[in-house]
Amino acid sequence: MQYHKYRLKIAGFLQSYFKPLPDNYLSLQGLRHYFRYSSHKILFMEKIDKMHMMDKMIRELEDITNSQTSLLKKISQLEADNINLGNTLLDKRLPDIHEKVDQALTEVTAVREEFTEVRDKFIKDNKLDEVLPEST
Repeated sequence: MQYHKYRLKIAGFLQSYFKPLPDNYLSLQGLRHYFRYSSHKILFMEKIDKMHMMDKMIRELEDITNSQTSLLKKISQLEADNINLGNTLLDKRLPDIHEKVDQALTEVTAVREEFTEVRDKFIKDNKLDEVLPEST
């Protein structure tokens, strides 16, 4: 039932955005035919694919953020353990490593936030939020 509702939304969007669609394009085969053989240079499905790729990249950036956070916790634990051990090599090197990982975490977080804004603008500019359910 939901699938049919979104198919009708897509068909309605296409009618307003591109040339009018005949009634037989409300079927899935008709929509595939329209997308495949449309004379328009930028096809609607390519925009959806691009949006899904952007969503995937945001998820991967979140994964990197989580990994960097985990690294910071492990480095902090090493620093705490080294207080009891008192190893001079670790005293010298661990703070530098901690700082570099923290900078990387800050950078990845900033990139993820900026890229999320780019993705949201892409969705709004291409009116994908009107046609598709929430994908994130």
